Amino acid sequence: MKRFALLVTFSLCLLTACNSDKQQGQVDSSGKINIPAPAKPEPAVDTMTATGLQIKDLKVGSGPKPFPGKRVKIHYIAMTEDRKVFDSSRDKGDPAVISLSAGSVIKGWEEGISGMRVGGKRQLTVPAGLSTPGTSAVPFSMPTGKTLIFIIDLLDIEI
Repeated sequence: MKRFALLVTFSLCLLTACNSDKQQGQVDSSGKINIPAPAKPEPAVDTMTATGLQIKDLKVGSGPKPFPGKRVKIHYIAMTEDRKVFDSSRDKGDPAVISLSAGSVIKGWEEGISGMRVGGKRQLTVPAGLSTPGTSAVPFSMPTGKTLIFIIDLLDIEI
């Protein structure tokens, strides 16, 4: 009996140590380990930032968030305010890979994508002042001096 209690205690300590940044499991009286259901995703965002960028989460992802300097893989649909599509990575069949906070894409993308989680889908309404191309070309040609709307799917973060 002491061996069983020691084994259960050791297993619980090991489980806790191995899962310190993940879900915590508990051992019930029969010795079975019960792991709770994963946490629910964060609530959707529908906000306007201080720069005038409007962010609307269409789907909140459950994966990690990108941080400055990381390259992310996205699908996008780019359109004017009257919803006329002028470019789409989905139509091309190839996701775009961009660097965040490198000045390589429009400021509205850098600001709007940085708070997303992998698996999320977000609509960004980007005012003209935030739609100026970065130092290297954005993956498409776009109308200048206009408010633009982008639907962004965050597919992955490159390591």
